[in-house]
Amino acid sequence: VYFHAAIGQTLAFVFYPLVLSGIYNIIYKDESKWYLLTIGMTCLLLSHVISTLLMVLLIASLVILNLKTLIKENKRFIRLFKATLTTIPLVIFYLAPMIEQFSYQDLYVMNKPLFKLSENTLSIKNLLLYTLFTNPYSATIGILSATYLLIYLKNWKKLSKSSKHLVSISLFCCLGTTNLFYWVLLDNTFVNNIQFPWRLFS
Repeated sequence: VYFHAAIGQTLAFVFYPLVLSGIYNIIYKDESKWYLLTIGMTCLLLSHVISTLLMVLLIASLVILNLKTLIKENKRFIRLFKATLTTIPLVIFYLAPMIEQFSYQDLYVMNKPLFKLSENTLSIKNLLLYTLFTNPYSATIGILSATYLLIYLKNWKKLSKSSKHLVSISLFCCLGTTNLFYWVLLDNTFVNNIQFPWRLFS
């Protein structure tokens, strides 16, 4: 990210903790702090759209994994719905023109994308090498994050339900950056706007 001078994506990193704190509280802890999700998602969208799409996928995954809980404790689901409805008016000034442009113009970047997801995957070997030997030219979670992930996996039985969910999603995202995932099936779909599978590291 820093090597590519991706200012928007770098700025998005600032708001990841706020979004995660918001959705974590809504699903697992104090749902009265739903406003954290609204503030975080608003700032995230205004920073980097692709990062926002990835975060929406993460939130959707957590909602699916906790669907029974959300239905049983409907106040949590209501808070999530409230956070969503509150966010939309705050970002509509940005979203509306963007949607209008995508809807009524034949954009080159959409019809002939410069990047294909399947062409930017990592092999398992490179994933391990880049993780162990981090450098500015390679996308990786880094040795520290990888170590934490291994520790969590080793102590799986001791983890809370929320930790198990987050570790599972993290592991899936890491594997999703490799050629084990059939990104070629998504090369000609809307998902290709992600451009690079290594964005899942974020």
